[in-house]
Amino acid sequence: MHPGHALLRSLCAAIFRVCVWITNALLVALVTNNLLEMAARGIWHVSLDWVFEVNLLLAVWLYFLGIYQVYFRRGDISVDVLVIRLPPRVQRWLAIVIDAVIVGTLLLISWHAVELMRVQWPFKTAGLHLPNALFTLPVVMGGVCMALTMLDRMITRLATAEHLPSGIAGMEG
Repeated sequence: MHPGHALLRSLCAAIFRVCVWITNALLVALVTNNLLEMAARGIWHVSLDWVFEVNLLLAVWLYFLGIYQVYFRRGDISVDVLVIRLPPRVQRWLAIVIDAVIVGTLLLISWHAVELMRVQWPFKTAGLHLPNALFTLPVVMGGVCMALTMLDRMITRLATAEHLPSGIAGMEG
């Protein structure tokens, strides 16, 4: 394996471990937040004004950091019904092209999300006055992380003569 590819693979693995820790913490915070709201309503008959904003923020972060973990584990959905009828060499190159398109699309989404954050930054949420850009930041982070993972997948395909399936099988290691 090329040293640059090994570095990319190590970086993706480290990001994955950090994202697992963060998403676990976010899930605990989300559940705790909802338990507090249920207790406040059930015991004191009041609603906590900040719960909706915090739930939405936690959920957005949880989703976009969680979807990266799906991509890292090669758990993203692949439909190969038509592709499996093609010769293996064509399958391989088609997979490489698709990986390249995915990397480009994810980077484009991330770039547009950064641009959106620039517009959003001065605006705050109604309750806690959180910067609206905090709701878009996980899109950038998740997009870049997924792009790195797909780049690793594409480089692996390029370095291997045989066709590797799109999903989990054949992509470990």
